[in-house]
Amino acid sequence: MRKVHALIGLSLFIFSCKNQNNQESNSKTKDSLSTVQQPTEKLYVEDLLNINSHEDLVKKYGQSNVVKDRFFYGDDPIGTPATIMFRGSDKEITIEWRDTVNYKDLQSINVRGYTKTDTSMPIYVSQWKTKTGLSIGMSLNEVKRLNNKDFTIGGLGWDYGGGVINWNGGNLSKDSNMSLIFADMNANVQLTEKEQNQVYGEGVQVSSSNQALQKLNPIVSAIFISKRR
Repeated sequence: MRKVHALIGLSLFIFSCKNQNNQESNSKTKDSLSTVQQPTEKLYVEDLLNINSHEDLVKKYGQSNVVKDRFFYGDDPIGTPATIMFRGSDKEITIEWRDTVNYKDLQSINVRGYTKTDTSMPIYVSQWKTKTGLSIGMSLNEVKRLNNKDFTIGGLGWDYGGGVINWNGGNLSKDSNMSLIFADMNANVQLTEKEQNQVYGEGVQVSSSNQALQKLNPIVSAIFISKRR
């Protein structure tokens, strides 16, 4: 009888150990799956168009990530009062307000290259994208593929250069509130004087199909989205 009890006890112990091991294995599998399948945050510029004030941004993203500052266009030494979020990171983004005293009534959203505190060189990378697929650092030809048509930009190499003038009826022409600026970052490409005159300077307009511009293959350095009233 003692042998029977001992065998039953041993069987229960083995079953208990197996059950515990299975539970631990299942738990690890679930943890592993949750780690792998955890969705990453998608940051779309257009989602910020619903924001009404600086305080709304503070509530949504936290006081430490949202500061009042100034936004500078080209050679403007004064700048415009604006809210800057996530400064010095690849999530940096600027909001301009129509009411610059109270930082209310959103006017435009600006995504540009960010600058780390230990360097003055801009980094053209951003987690923010448009819902049409545009992002900072995209090349001329990548944008051309999104537009599905050649487009026209202003001459490069000056404070207000490189902006898209005409999407020529392509896919990106549907968003009239979005503007794009390109910058020449390819220092290794050598152009002839004739080619330089085709792509650089104020008053110049150049097609994305231009061979000299294709050599440079400039990148998107800024995205601006204005809010309709």
